[in-house]
Amino acid sequence: MPAAPSSLTDPVIGQLLPAAQALGSDLMRLLPVLASVPDPRARRGVRHKLAVILDLAVCAVLAGADPHDSPACPLSFGTIGCELRSSHTPARFDEGRRLASVPRTGGESHMRVVRRVDHVPVYVSDPHILFNVLTERLGLPAGMPVTRLPGFQSGVVVLGNVGLEVIRPAPGRRVGVPLDQGSFGIALEPEPLEAAIAELDRRSIAHLPPFPYPTPLPSGGLFAFDPKSVPPWTTAFIGGLLGDRVVARSASRMPPAVARWTTRILVRFWGNWVADRIAQRMTTPQVFLVEFHPQIRAAVDPERAQRLLHDAGGGRIGLTGVRELVIGVPDIEREIERWQALLDPAPALGAGHWQLPSGPAIRLESSFGLSGRLICEVKDIEVAAAFLREQELLGNSTGDELQIAPAALAGLDLRLVPA
Repeated sequence: MPAAPSSLTDPVIGQLLPAAQALGSDLMRLLPVLASVPDPRARRGVRHKLAVILDLAVCAVLAGADPHDSPACPLSFGTIGCELRSSHTPARFDEGRRLASVPRTGGESHMRVVRRVDHVPVYVSDPHILFNVLTERLGLPAGMPVTRLPGFQSGVVVLGNVGLEVIRPAPGRRVGVPLDQGSFGIALEPEPLEAAIAELDRRSIAHLPPFPYPTPLPSGGLFAFDPKSVPPWTTAFIGGLLGDRVVARSASRMPPAVARWTTRILVRFWGNWVADRIAQRMTTPQVFLVEFHPQIRAAVDPERAQRLLHDAGGGRIGLTGVRELVIGVPDIEREIERWQALLDPAPALGAGHWQLPSGPAIRLESSFGLSGRLICEVKDIEVAAAFLREQELLGNSTGDELQIAPAALAGLDLRLVPA
């Protein structure tokens, strides 16, 4: 006679299965999908089936469980990480505070993770205002009009070798990331994403699993593409940069294989809801890898974007491109260490200063709080200065460096220098 189960969890799930089948909807297919997730744990000591844990976690999240209410497991599906922690490697970034000493596996590799800066998301409360200043007053090309999508509202302005995304995360809801303070994240174009993720793991760099955005984009603006291209892009958030703790802590709580399967399941059944939750959870500007659908990648190709800017004459300020992103961080030594681990083998122009294979450089500097500015090049600095002065858009300027008044750009610090 078989022994009585030590937990009532499995019998309860057994009762849920017929109930789900009776619904005759997508929920009916969820349990078999969860049951197909491979279990990374050793057999000895396992009390609950992995599918049971995943089932309960899905139900908890859908019922409104807030991961921040559980300090031991602070992010979505954190209980899975607690249950499986014995099979997981040590945290890569110790909850965003320091680099943990995790030995690398295998030999040294010279493979790049990052090709270039793809675009810069600037966080604002109303994207239309900054978008109109950049496209109408400064005459810069509009790559994509301001569009409302699950999780955010944004538009794209062409700066030549980089796109500037004016974005409001989770419109109508309170978010943790500061708005209208010039805060911006950095979207990086990776080597093929799967290879880049494998290299992040080899370098022990904390990251979330790839998230394929579930909703097609409407066609519009200068970047015309087939709205049926799905997923339009896939992102992978990197933890521990720009003061991040949320991503780093999440990545440390769950085995990568389980995290990836969980993400796939959530995207399949509740993709738009997940996109909205991600936007609300972020508390700092994010650094992330983004891989576009091939058709969209061709539409936003940097050479094409550069031609669009050239055909527009660089706008009314004669813009030719972005020279570098300058980021002020409180803990400069820690940030340099982490950025070096991510950008290697990009050549360092100095301490905390890297030139990527193409596009703008990235430079870190010490700052009391998190800050940033874009250094852009113009054809004629005198012509740009005269225009900004006439439009009352000239901010604090020194020598050959002009600043566009941050008050007109939702706090964004945008500097102009001679090309």
